[in-house]
Amino acid sequence: MSEKENHPRRWRVRHAEKLLWRTWHEKDENGDYLTLLYHSESDDTHLLNAVGAGILQILLETEASEEEILHLLENCWKLPLPDSRDVEHFLSRMTHTGILEETRQET
Repeated sequence: MSEKENHPRRWRVRHAEKLLWRTWHEKDENGDYLTLLYHSESDDTHLLNAVGAGILQILLETEASEEEILHLLENCWKLPLPDSRDVEHFLSRMTHTGILEETRQET
């Protein structure tokens, strides 16, 4: 069994108390709600669509793998299922900024 199978990649929000949110209840031209996320540790502000905000909300509540995130987005959040490469890119970008951290959990 490979290391990836033994230790699936998982993510979680590093410091929820360092995040400030503002969501607009009007939809943009793509039909998405937009959310501004301010990260006080880096002093960066991020503009998120509904999927990005949904991913971060999921990871505020629980540590999750990419597969679990996709399942929750589709089945609990009722959001359109994004391409897994887009989710992987988003997770990587949010990890690089310090908002998320990657963890490994033994199976």
